[in-house]
Amino acid sequence: MYDTEIPYEGKISIYTYFCKECGYRKTEVYSDEKRDPKKITIRIENPDDLRIIVYRSRRADVYIPEMEASIDSAEYSNGEITTIEGIIYRIGEKLDLLAADDQNNKKIASLRKRIDGIINGKFESFTLIIMDESGKSVVHSDKAMVESMD
Repeated sequence: MYDTEIPYEGKISIYTYFCKECGYRKTEVYSDEKRDPKKITIRIENPDDLRIIVYRSRRADVYIPEMEASIDSAEYSNGEITTIEGIIYRIGEKLDLLAADDQNNKKIASLRKRIDGIINGKFESFTLIIMDESGKSVVHSDKAMVESMD
């Protein structure tokens, strides 16, 4: 176990498990610092906004209401430092996994086309919402509105 402090998360504990027989290795990071849950909303209005830096904690869900798209937190998800464009790209990756479901294929193809357009320069405005139970997510922009989820 290793205890340290890092930006955004604060105090963390890092646990590494290693099996000498089979070589299996697993590292887990636990955040020791408690904060109040928060909601961050930002309106993405031009291509430059896609470069805004975002820290999404492992407990944060991301929504884009106009696209009916989301990235849900999971028990074993990790926090990440990315950009708005990176989040859009991640949603596109998730769509590729869902594309095998024929029931939603048209809807998925339509959303994938919109995401590809945004990434490749055919910009459209949208709203990004981060709902973070841990309260640790950060959007580095004066345009971001932060409110309590309590």
